[in-house]
Amino acid sequence: MNELLNKRKSLFRRVFIPMCILVGFIICFIVSIASYYDIFGEINGNSRSLFDQEVTNRAHYLENAMVSKWSNMGFEIERINQVTHDYIEKNHVSLKQLDHSSKDSQKLLKEISSELITLLRNRGTTGVYLMLSQGDFSGNKTHYYPGIYIVDNDPESKYESSNSDLLLTRCPVELVDDLDISMDSNWQPSFEFEKDDLEFYDDIFKNFDLSAKDDDIAISDVGRWIPPYQRYGSDTYSISYILPLIYNKHVYGAIGIDVSFAYLQKLLPYHELDKDDKAGYILALQQDDTHYQTLFVSGPYYSSSIKQFSTLDIPNDKVKYIRENVYCSPYPLKFYNSNTPYSHEKWVLMGIVDKSQLYGFTEHLGTIFSIAMFIILGIGTLLSYILTRYITHPIVDLANHISQTSGAISRVNLERTHIIEIDQLIEAIEKMGNDVLASASRFTNIIELANTKLAGFELDYVRNELFITDGFFDIFLLHDIDTKNLTVEQFKKIFKMFDSVCQPTTKHNECIYHITSQGEQIYLRLRYHETSEKCVGLVEEISDMIKERQVIEHERDHDVLTGLVNRRAFQRQMKRLFSIEMEHLKIAALVMMDLDNLKSINDKYGHDCGDSYIKATADIFARYSPKNTIVSRTSGDEFYLFYYGYNSKDEINHHLQELKNAIAVSTVVLPNGERVRVHVSGGVAWYPQDSTQFEELQRYSDFAMYTVKHTVKGEIGTFDFEEYENNAIIMKKRMDFHELIDQNRLIYYFQPIVDIKTGKVFGYEALMRSTHPVLKNPKDILSIAKLEAQLNNIEILTWKKALESYQTLSLKGQVKKEHKVFINSISNQFIPDADVSIIEEQYGSILDKVVLEVTEDEENNDDCFSKKSAVLKRWHAQVALDDYGSGYNSERNLLMVDPAYVKIDMDIIRDIDKEPDKQKIVENIVSYCHERNKKVIAEGVETVLELALVYHLKVDYVQGFLFAKPEQMPPDINEEALMVLRELNK
Repeated sequence: MNELLNKRKSLFRRVFIPMCILVGFIICFIVSIASYYDIFGEINGNSRSLFDQEVTNRAHYLENAMVSKWSNMGFEIERINQVTHDYIEKNHVSLKQLDHSSKDSQKLLKEISSELITLLRNRGTTGVYLMLSQGDFSGNKTHYYPGIYIVDNDPESKYESSNSDLLLTRCPVELVDDLDISMDSNWQPSFEFEKDDLEFYDDIFKNFDLSAKDDDIAISDVGRWIPPYQRYGSDTYSISYILPLIYNKHVYGAIGIDVSFAYLQKLLPYHELDKDDKAGYILALQQDDTHYQTLFVSGPYYSSSIKQFSTLDIPNDKVKYIRENVYCSPYPLKFYNSNTPYSHEKWVLMGIVDKSQLYGFTEHLGTIFSIAMFIILGIGTLLSYILTRYITHPIVDLANHISQTSGAISRVNLERTHIIEIDQLIEAIEKMGNDVLASASRFTNIIELANTKLAGFELDYVRNELFITDGFFDIFLLHDIDTKNLTVEQFKKIFKMFDSVCQPTTKHNECIYHITSQGEQIYLRLRYHETSEKCVGLVEEISDMIKERQVIEHERDHDVLTGLVNRRAFQRQMKRLFSIEMEHLKIAALVMMDLDNLKSINDKYGHDCGDSYIKATADIFARYSPKNTIVSRTSGDEFYLFYYGYNSKDEINHHLQELKNAIAVSTVVLPNGERVRVHVSGGVAWYPQDSTQFEELQRYSDFAMYTVKHTVKGEIGTFDFEEYENNAIIMKKRMDFHELIDQNRLIYYFQPIVDIKTGKVFGYEALMRSTHPVLKNPKDILSIAKLEAQLNNIEILTWKKALESYQTLSLKGQVKKEHKVFINSISNQFIPDADVSIIEEQYGSILDKVVLEVTEDEENNDDCFSKKSAVLKRWHAQVALDDYGSGYNSERNLLMVDPAYVKIDMDIIRDIDKEPDKQKIVENIVSYCHERNKKVIAEGVETVLELALVYHLKVDYVQGFLFAKPEQMPPDINEEALMVLRELNK
């Protein structure tokens, strides 16, 4: 017995311990995955790759500047050699006297000084020099050579035509006044070479002689980048590039440029490598695989620890470190061609960063990962405990409850589980077994299926017995039937009383009863299963469900404002009548009605008054039409009335005349108290006289109404087939338009708007496009909409479809969150408050990115714009004035709208580079807008010259085919256009 008790274990322990083990396993699995795939090592590798890429980009930039720009002096050298040649040929100077401080050298230096200034300006370096020497650097004495050395300490600043931004550091005294350039504080009249310099320059000039004597050796092959040096008397370091001056195969001097360390600091910005400035650049000469001599160090963090001209020992590993705690990314700079005198000199640009900064994110992520694992462990253990308690507690309670409530005596032998709680439950079940069996009812399962008022029955055909729930017929509103003594025959007889109100459903063995008694209406659903021996049925009251469905169907099929049948329900009823119920039609007439002055009421009194006008007119149609007439509101101001089942046209004409008389004397009191007359134009098409097809009758009645609308407004005209054939094209366009609206065939393309300073996308303009096979042009769509008084529907579709498309692109990440979306709005239209609420509910996350474009094509409606302004303010959206300069009252619109953006019309931008008048207009617009903190957008930029012109006129943003055409998926910006912008912004 004791052994048996020892085997019994708590259910809590059996559940809790495995769950804790599972939590531990999950943590071990996560850690193992992280270790196996070396996630943190991969992150470190990504950090190094990003850093290496930054260094590589900067090295490419520096290499390009040094090779392609600074040292590319071939053109200037050719001009200088030509001047020298001319002077020697004319005996103005002697080649042998040029390297002495003679009048010959002064003449030549004076003549070529302007070329040196031009070279300095063109190459953008901090210095240019020319010295006259035939390479005589022998002896131990100090040598002096005539020449000019001009310095520009800030080559990026705007240069002065008077050369007041330049300084002379080397120049003969006799030429100082002639050059009119200020002298530097360390000015000297000539180049001075001391003993230490002679050997260095002697080697350079020997290589120069190789180029002079051998035409196959280009002078660029003997050019050399000179490591950092200090000019005599100056504390500033510079690097220099030197080339020979050759005349008649003789070297008569050298020309070079220099780049100061101060300027190199600007070109090698250390802060781009690390936001905390714990990084820098090193310009170095590679001595061998592991040793580098530092020439220049950028960045204060390492300037003190890594000295200039010191030697760095960097192991030749895949991942390179300096002193184990500084990551190093060297990139070789290719200055010299192969097989040239200095091809062995390897210049290197290194990026260096503190190891802790480079891998800081990984360390931070590792700490978060460890904390997360401990949190998961703690939460997992706690949840395991709570869940185990949650699982075991009901079982224990249930067992106790059964034990307390069981009163019957029964013996059921069940196998023990040796789990304390389950065993208690089994003991309770054994005590209650007989009660469960004895109290089981034949209809328990049926009753438990329902959660509403129900009744059940069972007919046993073999035994001729009836089993029925108490008060079965109460659910049928028959309260005086005694069900206890009811026979099978009596049950069938009573049930047969309800056959007239029974309607079978589409489901097998199911029907619906619609019962009315003393003003009370109920719906019952009978489901039954019948065999040759028995029939079992369940009756359930479903009144609430049926009534709710009827409400939904009514709302689906009826117009909210007027209560009339809507377009969809009307089309469905017509399809039924013209297909399966054609015998009911007889003589019929389809009448299309259109309100004549709805637009003027909307414009004058507002849309609320317009809605009241529509509702009152609909009430007139319903009141003065026979009961079997189908009256429908199919769009904003269009109605259809279908008269059918008549024996003659006269009967229908009589009803139409009554309706016409009623309309003629009807007035409507608007919400503002004013009373207006009802004016309606209509068109009638007859069945079967004009057509037996509903679609044709619809077109014909529409055409008849259209004819009246544009001739004798206020009448009801009859369809004329001859006139219809003459105006078929106009009618086709109107039908195409309504097809486009009904089938929702509008989509939106997006064209980028680009920041002219950065070249980045600022936003996109949503442009209407049609997928209709015929009606494609947006201008045609708007023109027809205006004629059809459907501009408001276009306005609603514009907002919903444009925002829906942009939100989809935003969710897919195809546009950035900060991008604006410019939406064209019809100036004199405002969408109803209900649609505004729908827009706010569905697209609230992007409404603050909306920029409403107000067009100048027609006059702005002050009331509409004030309502739009209130909504935009609530959305934190902005306004742009579109096509500025194309419409009338441009200045008035600019003052009334007070936009954040002004979009200059493309007709002004087109060929602006050729027309000074347009340039002046844009200049004035930009000046006016910038003074008032408004941004200017140039539309329709299609050429590079137009782009350059608007850039110089200080336009803020540009848009046009030069950058990208509108597409449904936001297009990439034309790379050539971006290159032009980069050049303009240099």
